[in-house]
Amino acid sequence: MGAVRTELLLEKISAGFKTINFRLTLPEYSDSSWQMYAPLDKDNPIGFFDITKSLQEFAKKFVAGSMKLQSPHTTMRILVNEKEEGYLKDRVKHLQKKYPAKRDYEHNKNHYPPSCKNGHAHLMADIFPAVQEILIKNGSLNLGKYISILTIDLYPLEVGNSRYVDVFVSGVPLE
Repeated sequence: MGAVRTELLLEKISAGFKTINFRLTLPEYSDSSWQMYAPLDKDNPIGFFDITKSLQEFAKKFVAGSMKLQSPHTTMRILVNEKEEGYLKDRVKHLQKKYPAKRDYEHNKNHYPPSCKNGHAHLMADIFPAVQEILIKNGSLNLGKYISILTIDLYPLEVGNSRYVDVFVSGVPLE
């Protein structure tokens, strides 16, 4: 059997390789762009915010590449799925049923400030990846027809705290 040969194409265009690192700061929860749902527990909503269009603007700068997304907030993650209202309500109902806020969580006993009882939100966050990566192809995020990139804030009750998403884009820029 012959030796396997690998051709690293990226080195051929390495002089044109580009990276962008930026942060998207989200609006306050009172902004109408947030979609808040709380089917089982009205006192503990879960919020969604669509960041797809903002990210598409940066993807336009690249022929090919990838975009990595991360929220540095423990109780907020990035969700890549449909933005359809029925799906979002189902997602929230499932999370609220599995992790009810009124349960006795050890985290709530040790958390500061004492009024911040968000043990349920920390457990919810564990089921979502901390980092999402989306491919870029021909100046566009490589998403299906119905796919959006949403933040899912599992404890949007911390009034006054800004939420943001850190983004790292690397690839071959459009000339």
